Amino acid sequence: MKISEKTSGIISDINDISRSFIKNNYEVSALIEISFKSGKQEIFRRLIFTSKYLNGLRNVLTSDKISGKEYIDKTYADFNSNLQKIFDILKLMLTDEDKEVNIFFENKYFTMSHDSISNVIELAKDLSICKEYMNKTPGVFDD
Repeated sequence: MKISEKTSGIISDINDISRSFIKNNYEVSALIEISFKSGKQEIFRRLIFTSKYLNGLRNVLTSDKISGKEYIDKTYADFNSNLQKIFDILKLMLTDEDKEVNIFFENKYFTMSHDSISNVIELAKDLSICKEYMNKTPGVFDD
C-alpha cells in the first residue's frame, strides 16, 4: 500500500509531539490511509478510542494498586471484551481493502496465537497515541 504524504505527515507529527513513538508505523499508517481513502474515519476514531480504553485497562491490570477479586475479575472481563472489539473493528477497517494489507494483518494479528494477541495489544498502544494526538489536534482524522 502506498502511503500518502498526508498520512506520513500525520505520523511524523504524532511522533514529534507525543511522549512515546509509534512502534508499528506501517500498520498505523495503513489504517490512517484506509480511513481517508475509503471514508472510514468514523470506524478509525472508534478504533483509536477503544484502543485508548484498552490501554488504560492494561495499565490498571498491571499496576500493583489493584485489589479485590471482584474488581479484578470485572476489569479482566472488560479488558477481554474491548480486546475483542479491537479485533472486530480492525476486521471492519480492512473489509474490501488491499489484499496485501489484509494478508499482512491476518498473519500478524489474526492468528489467535499468543504472539498475535500480544501484537494487537502493542498496536492498541500505538493507536492510543493516535487518540491522544487527535485530542490535541481536533479534526485531524476528518476528511
